[in-house]
Amino acid sequence: MAEIENLSKKIADDASKEAQAIKSAASSQAFEILEKSRSDAKRMLDDAKTLAESLYKESYAKRMSRQESDGRQELLRKKMEAAESVLKKAKDEAVKLPKEEYREYFKKNASKISVEDGEFIIGAKESNIDSQFVKSLFKGVKMTESKEKPDFDYGIKVISGRAHYTLSILSDIEYGKEKLLSLINRELFSEDKA
Repeated sequence: MAEIENLSKKIADDASKEAQAIKSAASSQAFEILEKSRSDAKRMLDDAKTLAESLYKESYAKRMSRQESDGRQELLRKKMEAAESVLKKAKDEAVKLPKEEYREYFKKNASKISVEDGEFIIGAKESNIDSQFVKSLFKGVKMTESKEKPDFDYGIKVISGRAHYTLSILSDIEYGKEKLLSLINRELFSEDKA
């Protein structure tokens, strides 16, 4: 019977050792699985964080670029408004020049027109020019005042044959508007050149 007890004890010891080995292997395998899961989870979190940062930076860069573009457009709009305002004031001041200074413009520019005879129309709001003055601009030329109503406010329109000439400070300002706006912008915003 002692042999049966020894055999039973040996079987129990072997079973205990086998159970311990299985438990140890399972514990080791569980630890490896847990570590791999932790490592995979950390890698996935790092990848997600990297992707999120990349998307944020891209979105931020686009938003900043759009805001800078909007800011530049707004600044350009304000500059153009300021330049247009200066140009409008220049036009307003041009028609308010003292009579003799205002007439100097017409004396200077009438000499550039070559007419043999014709008629003229004076602008509807013209107060510094009369028909006597216009006739004096074209000495030796038969000029008559037209019966037509003026379709413009300031200046003189001269009609000689098929040729039509307009003498007007405001027309000259409007004609040179782009050049004037460029000059005004350069003068007003010269610090922007740098």
